[in-house]
Amino acid sequence: MDLLAVDRAVAAAFAAHRRAGEDTGWEAHRSVSGQRTLRELAAFAPSEIDKPFAAALARHVVRLTVLRVSQDAERRVGATLKDARAVVRLERAESLPYADVWKGLLAARSPGEARAYFAALADFGPALAEPLRELRQTREEIQRRLGVEDASSYFVGVPHATLVDSARAWLAASRDLARDVTRPRADEERWPLDLDLRLARHAALGWPARLSWRSVSELLAGLPSKPPLALGKAPDPVGAASFVRALSHVGAAFRRAAAPGGLPFALREPPVFVDATRTGALFAAATLEPAFHRRALGLSPGQASDQARSLARSALLSARLAASRVVLGEPGADHEEISAELFGAPLPASLAGVWPRATERSDADWLALVTAAARYGELREREGDDWFRSPRAFQTLRERFGAADEKAPEPREVTALARSLEERLA
Repeated sequence: MDLLAVDRAVAAAFAAHRRAGEDTGWEAHRSVSGQRTLRELAAFAPSEIDKPFAAALARHVVRLTVLRVSQDAERRVGATLKDARAVVRLERAESLPYADVWKGLLAARSPGEARAYFAALADFGPALAEPLRELRQTREEIQRRLGVEDASSYFVGVPHATLVDSARAWLAASRDLARDVTRPRADEERWPLDLDLRLARHAALGWPARLSWRSVSELLAGLPSKPPLALGKAPDPVGAASFVRALSHVGAAFRRAAAPGGLPFALREPPVFVDATRTGALFAAATLEPAFHRRALGLSPGQASDQARSLARSALLSARLAASRVVLGEPGADHEEISAELFGAPLPASLAGVWPRATERSDADWLALVTAAARYGELREREGDDWFRSPRAFQTLRERFGAADEKAPEPREVTALARSLEERLA
């Protein structure tokens, strides 16, 4: 069996997937998205040096097979998202699709306006719950037929149950801090989903006038490679959190670009690339430093401290949302209980299985986030709180990139994440 030929075909299939999204014409890539290729890989007797390569290829083929066989269910979800409508009642009633309701909710200029969009969001639940459930069950059934009982163990290297335990531990460790953060002052009106805090609306000073990959990358003075990195469309700005999210995309792209060019695709970029997401989290964590707001954004010391604290509040709530998605991936997970944990009161029952919900990326995203905190602490201790200005810091990061297997989060890493945010909110 020619492993390099299979690798080239896998790379072409994923390139087509990135260009076309879920509506890729998978039949053109059937040679690397079916059981026949998996059987051939299983029957192949590679040398010791090629065994990791063959195993990496098998993971890619499983992922491609799942995407190909579930594409009809994916299209039904897409059609529902496009066709379903809900009425937003503001100055006049307007019937909008799901994406526009979310866009309106995130761009709302007042708590009252946000509540109108949020009420409409809940109305999508009955239409979306069934196609989303069908898609999830279809993909789980395909994986079982391919011999994958625990997708997290297979793709990420850590059992799902282990990640659930760490996510529950984080939710418990951060509960009191989150309650303090989200408790409104006497003169404040609370936004639905605590959106003003999540989007860091109060951290608006000093950011570039336009959110682009170049403008965001230039905030990291030590970054050796400016765009073009392999980046998609820049996210729409809806608060300072948009710039943080853009920095995380730059970090993930930096990690992908750092992979040795001579490696085969399957070894260079796993189907679930935890270390790319973790590197994105490290880049984003620079915004929690007052030094970032002084040196990169030009703020006064007082403004810098206030703005870094606002972004720490946003990071805390984002981490809790990421942990909740892992817990929601458990069979029989209680959406009412978990949403009450997140938002102080349960979300409408109609949103169960719709939002928030576990996705194929939830376990990997949580593992990347919870393991990033300890690594960030090491980076900061070695390079200082303005590490983002030092080319040496980025070179050190690059040198530490490797193909080591992912490990289960240790209790100290959950503690490190809680402690680092608590210190920044003090």
